[in-house]
Amino acid sequence: MNPEEAFEWTRKSASQGCTKSQYVLGLMYYDGVGVDMNWIYAFELFERSSKKELPNAITSLGFMYQNGHMRAKDLDKAKELYVKASYLGDPTASYLLGEMYKNGDGVEVDTEKAAFYFLDSINSILKAITADDKNTYPCNKYNDLTH
Repeated sequence: MNPEEAFEWTRKSASQGCTKSQYVLGLMYYDGVGVDMNWIYAFELFERSSKKELPNAITSLGFMYQNGHMRAKDLDKAKELYVKASYLGDPTASYLLGEMYKNGDGVEVDTEKAAFYFLDSINSILKAITADDKNTYPCNKYNDLTH
């Protein structure tokens, strides 16, 4: 399947209310995969799927705030979103928090907190790869299935 076909299938799934597809569609708009890059749509899709507590979407939204993509750079908002996504088990959010504390990006440099979040990231990855996850339908966890 080429990127344009993948975009169309993802768009169809997202339009039917699949939260994970909305997130993936946001990534496609963010990176310009199968469609022209559009951070406005990416932000809207990340925001929509964040409201359904999808950890990856919350992290992506935080990344946009941290880097000033689509909105003014807001490190406090980025940290808030990363903390939430980290709590929900996203290893990328934990890693990005570790980087913030290691580098003093919007927070005081704190090597203990940095180490905590780096280890949390590793533990989240280990938990994910050792989990017996039978989730074969990508939309069943985060949707209210009322569509």
